[in-house]
Amino acid sequence: MLNQLQELYTLMHGTDILDVLIVTLGLFLTLRFLRGTRSVQVIQGLVLIIAVTLIVSVIAVKLHLDTLSWIMEKFWAVFIVALVVVFAPEIRRAFTQLGQRRIFRRFFKPEPQVFIEITQAAATLSKRKIGALIVIERETSLSEFVERGVELDAKVNAELLVSVFMPYSPLHDGALIIQANRMISAGVLLPLSQQENLSRELGSRHYAALGITEETDAAVVVVSEETGTISFAQHGELIRGLDSTSLRKTLQELYGYHEEEDEES
Repeated sequence: MLNQLQELYTLMHGTDILDVLIVTLGLFLTLRFLRGTRSVQVIQGLVLIIAVTLIVSVIAVKLHLDTLSWIMEKFWAVFIVALVVVFAPEIRRAFTQLGQRRIFRRFFKPEPQVFIEITQAAATLSKRKIGALIVIERETSLSEFVERGVELDAKVNAELLVSVFMPYSPLHDGALIIQANRMISAGVLLPLSQQENLSRELGSRHYAALGITEETDAAVVVVSEETGTISFAQHGELIRGLDSTSLRKTLQELYGYHEEEDEES
C-alpha cells in the first residue's frame, strides 16, 4: 500500500495537485453558497439523476446499444441548459452579491441629492409625528436583510419615503433600505440591540436602528412616532434631537461630501 502511494506521488505533477485543489475549492464554495437554500433538495435529486444516467450510459456502451448511447450523449447538453434554468434565482443572487462586494461598492456611493431627499422626508415625518426607520447601506452588504422585506426598485424620493411610512401603508412598521441612489427594500425586520443600558424612552425603532448598526456599518435615520424626534445611528451609537440641517450635514460628512461641494454643484 505504501509503495503504491509513493508511485502515485511520483506520477503526479505540481499542476495535477493545483488542479485538484481548484476543483475542491470550487465545490466547497458552491456548496457553501447553496447551503440553507431550496437548492439543497434540488441538488439531491440532480445527483440521483446523474448517477442513474451514468449507469445507463455505461450499460449502453457495454451492450452496444447505439440509439440509447446517442440519447445519453445528447442528454448532457440538455442537462446543462436545465441547470441554468433551475438555478436561475441562485445565479442571479450570486452576481448580485458579487456586485455588492466592497471593492465594487466603493465606486457607487449615494449622490448628494439622496441626502437632501432623506432630510426632507425626515422633516415631514417629524412634523407629523410619523415613525420611520431608514437604513443606508455602506461597505457591509445588507442583502441578508433586504431579502426579508418587500423588494423595491425606486430612486430615492422624499414623497415616496413619506408614503412608505404613512400609517395606512402595510410597510410602515418595518425599515426601508437604501443602496447607493435606490430604495431597494421596505418593511424589513431588523435585529434589536442587545445593549442593556439604553434609555427607556427609546422605542422599538431605536432598538432596531442600534441593532443593525451593531452588526454592520450601516447608517440609520430614525423618526420617533411618539415625539417626532429625529435621530441618527451608527456603530451602535445613537445621536438624538437632530434638525434638518444637522442631519443633512451628518449624512454628507459620512460619505466625504462637504457643504461647499454641495453648494458648488
